[in-house]
Amino acid sequence: MDRVCSAWFGKGFKDQVAVPLWAQRIVVAWLSKAEWDQVTVYLFSDQHKLQRYALNRISAWRSRLGNELPLAVASTADLVRCKLMDETGAWGTDELRLLYGMALVRFVNLISERKTKSVKLPLKFLAQEVNIPDWIVELRHQLTHKKMPHISDCRRGCSYVLDWLQRAYWSRQMENSLREDSELEEDKEETDEDDQEEENKVDITEQKLEPKHAENGEEQDVSAAGDSKGNKELEGHLEKAQRQKELYERTRELLVSYQQEQFKVLEKFRHLPQAIKAWNNLSPPVQCILDELKGITSANREAVLDALLDNGFLIPTFEQLAVLQIEYEENVDFSDMVVPKPFSHFWQPLLRGLHSKMFTQALIERMLFELPALGSSGVRCTYILRWTVELIVANTKTGQNARRFSADQWEARKNWGLFNCSASLDWIHVVESCLGSACWASPQLLQV
Repeated sequence: MDRVCSAWFGKGFKDQVAVPLWAQRIVVAWLSKAEWDQVTVYLFSDQHKLQRYALNRISAWRSRLGNELPLAVASTADLVRCKLMDETGAWGTDELRLLYGMALVRFVNLISERKTKSVKLPLKFLAQEVNIPDWIVELRHQLTHKKMPHISDCRRGCSYVLDWLQRAYWSRQMENSLREDSELEEDKEETDEDDQEEENKVDITEQKLEPKHAENGEEQDVSAAGDSKGNKELEGHLEKAQRQKELYERTRELLVSYQQEQFKVLEKFRHLPQAIKAWNNLSPPVQCILDELKGITSANREAVLDALLDNGFLIPTFEQLAVLQIEYEENVDFSDMVVPKPFSHFWQPLLRGLHSKMFTQALIERMLFELPALGSSGVRCTYILRWTVELIVANTKTGQNARRFSADQWEARKNWGLFNCSASLDWIHVVESCLGSACWASPQLLQV
C-alpha cells in the first residue's frame, strides 16, 4: 500500500503529523532576507557589475550549502553567467555554445529529476507538467545527442528559461517576502492601536452628548444606516467566500480519502481487472465519503466542481497514470475518444453516486467552459475532453446519436449505466454551452 500511495500522492503523504516549531526551521546560506532580495534584483539587472555581484554571492551560498542549494538558484546562476560571458564578448561562438548547452541541459535535467526517480516517463511529458515547452526539451535533446544547435537557438533558449525561472521562482519568492512584511506591519499597527485605545480609554457613562441640530442628526442617521447596510453586505460576501473555501478544502480532503480507499483495493488484488470489479462494490468508508460529498454538493455545488477538476483528481498526473498502467496519448480520434478504462472505473463509483441532472450537467458545462483556455495539447486538455465525451456518451439514450458510438464508447456507456436513470440532461442547454465556449474541439463535440 505504501509503495502505491507514495507513487500517487508523493513521498511522505502518511507522515503529515504535527512537527515542533524548532524542527520546522531550515538552515539557509544567505545572511538575511535583505541579501536574498538584493541578489534577486541584481540577477535580472541590465548592469553587468550588479550581475557579477549577485553571482559572487550565489557562489558563496554554494560553498556553504553544496548540493543543497535550491535547483532554481543554481540554474539561474549558470544561465546568467553564460549570458554575461556572451555579452562581454570574451568568448568565441563554439565556447559559448558549449556553455549554453551545459547550462540548458542541467536545467532540464534538474527540474525533471525528482519526477523521473518515481516514475519512468518521457522527458517531454514531465516538462509539460511544469509548463516547459516542447522546444526547450528538443533543444536539450539536440545538445545532448545530435549536432550542436546554432548559437541563436542557444541564446533564445537561455532567455526563455531565465524568464521562466523569474516568473515561476524568483517573483513568487519576492511576493511571499512582501506578503510576510505586510502582515508583520499590520500586526504591529494593530498592536499600537490597541495600546493607544487602552491609554485613551474613557468612561462613556460619565460623558454627556452635546445636542445637535435636527437636520444634522437626520443626515448622520441616514449615513449611519448606509454604512451599516454596506458593512452587512460586505460581511455577507466575506462569510460566503469563507464558507466556500472551507467546503472546497473539505471536498479535497474527502477526494484524497476516496483515492486512498480505492488504492487499498488495488493493493489487495494486485491486478487491475480484479480491482475494477471490487471498486464497483462500495465499501463502508467509500459510502461514508460519498454521503458527505452529497451533502456538500447540495450546499455548494461549485466547491465540489472546483475540487474535482483540480490536477490530481479527475485530471491525472503522469505518476497516477503510471500507477494505473496507462500510457499517455495526446492525439486521439474523436470518434473513439473515452477515458482510459482503469481511470474511468477508478472514479465511476464516486461520479455515479453524485449523478443528478443538475450536478452532471454542471460538470459537463464547466469543462466545456474551460476548454477554450487550454489550447490543444497537454494532460489537462486531453482529460477534460475525454471526460466531456465520456459523460455525454454515458448519458445518451438510445437513438440516432447513440448509433454513431464506437465499440469502446458503447462499452463505456454500458459500464456507467446512467442512461437508465430518470435524470435526463438538458441537451439543448449543453449544446448552447458548447457554442458559447467555442474552441478547436467544438465541431467534433457537437457531433458526439
